[in-house]
Amino acid sequence: MSQAQFSTDTLTVQHDEEKREFYVLMGKDKAFLNYEEIGENAVNLWHTEAAFDYVVEKDLRMKVTCTYLEKYLRENPQDKYQKQLI
Repeated sequence: MSQAQFSTDTLTVQHDEEKREFYVLMGKDKAFLNYEEIGENAVNLWHTEAAFDYVVEKDLRMKVTCTYLEKYLRENPQDKYQKQLI
């Protein structure tokens, strides 16, 4: 497993199969997405909604630039998330 290099231009997504997580290192901080295998050829991805709920709980604003997150919000429209968007 290699370490990701942080730059303001690009972020490198790493995959730790042992911990079952994808992650990005940003200096001393780490952003991650955990998953679990739920059968042959299937995984359950965690935390997308948890991140949105955190934004709502802390009354933060969010900029969503990940195409997956954009799609998630389109397909699961909830006012509590939509009003937090920048």
